[in-house]
Amino acid sequence: LIPKIGVNMLLREIQFPCVENPPSCFLTFSDVWTHLSCNPSDGSTFMSKNRLGWEKWEIIVQDHNTGHSLIKHKASSRLLSADSYGNIYTQEAKDGTVADSSALWIIQENIVRSVAHSNLNLGAINTRGDLTPKVSPDNKNHAIVEYITGELCFFSSPDHDRRMSCGPMGKMSMSPNWKGWEVFRIIDVGDGSRHVRITSWTHDTKVLCHADQGRVFTSNNEFGMQSKWVIERPDDDSKGVA
Repeated sequence: LIPKIGVNMLLREIQFPCVENPPSCFLTFSDVWTHLSCNPSDGSTFMSKNRLGWEKWEIIVQDHNTGHSLIKHKASSRLLSADSYGNIYTQEAKDGTVADSSALWIIQENIVRSVAHSNLNLGAINTRGDLTPKVSPDNKNHAIVEYITGELCFFSSPDHDRRMSCGPMGKMSMSPNWKGWEVFRIIDVGDGSRHVRITSWTHDTKVLCHADQGRVFTSNNEFGMQSKWVIERPDDDSKGVA
């Protein structure tokens, strides 16, 4: 008999905290709130307001010294590329490598995290008036690298031996369990600050938010200020974080 692999069995194989690799992201154009997408059947790229499988990309570092990385489409394993005119396209991956530099990119850590082509004068992915993605030096409408993976952890209160927990509908509670509902993902916002976002690992559309007077709740794919957090050590050198 082959046992059914569930979340509890998977958790036994994970050492916490752990960092998800390779990192996954959306390439988001915040001015029009669309994302770079790819059709797995023909490899064509286009803009989409969806936040689903076709819009997810993986960043695979090729050279830590130069910062060169591949950007691989998760649904098709095709590599994001650009020709000498800055036109965006995808190509099939060949054992994780490419024959030329057309698929090499650099993640730029400026005020916001953007992605630039390594061989086109560091031009970033921008959108034109017709919302066609293109590599160009114009940074007015460039794509932001919006990570959707990060570090997995439990938030545990040692005084009460309870973990923060998120149910299927996003209801927050404190639980004695160490299971899937108690696992959260810490994601670097990438806005040049120490801000992070905290999402449920099991229910990954649920984002931890705060409201006036300290109320904590979750919201679906909320990316405003109310979903930004800072994690830091307490001043009294006690264990844990604030």
